[in-house]
Amino acid sequence: MVDLVWATPQERGDVAAYMDRVFHKVRWGRAGWDALLANRWADAAAPYAIVAKDKGRIVGAIGQIVGPRPGGPTIHNLTSWYLDKEYRGQGLGRGMMAKAIEDTDNTVTNLSSARAAIPVALSSGMDVLDDTRMVWAARPDAPHKLTVFSDPSQAPISPDTRKIVTEHADLNLTSLTIETPDGLCTLVLSIKQKTDDRITHEVMFADRKDLLSRHGSAIAASILPDDSTILSIDTRFSTPDAQPDFVEDIPVARFCTPGRVDPALVDHLYSEIVILDMKLY
Repeated sequence: MVDLVWATPQERGDVAAYMDRVFHKVRWGRAGWDALLANRWADAAAPYAIVAKDKGRIVGAIGQIVGPRPGGPTIHNLTSWYLDKEYRGQGLGRGMMAKAIEDTDNTVTNLSSARAAIPVALSSGMDVLDDTRMVWAARPDAPHKLTVFSDPSQAPISPDTRKIVTEHADLNLTSLTIETPDGLCTLVLSIKQKTDDRITHEVMFADRKDLLSRHGSAIAASILPDDSTILSIDTRFSTPDAQPDFVEDIPVARFCTPGRVDPALVDHLYSEIVILDMKLY
């Protein structure tokens, strides 16, 4: 009989070793798995993985990153789901997902699902969080640009925003505060070459989504260096007055347990995406 249980703190190394073995093609290696499972933003005793065990041996696992947002909700981000091949087709994968989302006090996300896992995520009770993004192009010759603080600590940002920026300062992210005509807007960006012809400045977090939407074009003109770059935000981060240059489909949608928190509050920080320096779909 296979047991589906939350891994104990003492098993953290065993779970990391299992993931390192089964995901042997990934670029981050054992150090990446240790970082992923370390609960860097939560108590060390917080749940970090569900494991499938056959007579005490780990035969499957799904990681979880607990991310308490300052002044907001706590989001549980699922990551790196695997079940040994000989145990598939028995409902164990579905059981692992059901266990991950069973506590209705927790909002659970899957931000980088493998396409093959989507049917299980949906049938387990998750729903599409977002499937489109808004895009603004660079305007290097724009006549009126906004003031940009490359160091948000030099701007009068809120304590919650300051804590979010500080908690991600050692990761491969760029934080900027932009002075719009209606107030300050702080962005945390992931800057990645996603295609051969453009570099994407992906908004991972925005503290003032209304200002980002209203002044998206001016913000893009002020922070994007040249016409090979774009500013991209998931549609849930926007408000109805947003006027992007275009809207595009996200190749693989983001998923979330529905009805537990305002989708606009579910950012991309405190997740596997930033710990492992991944490119968002």
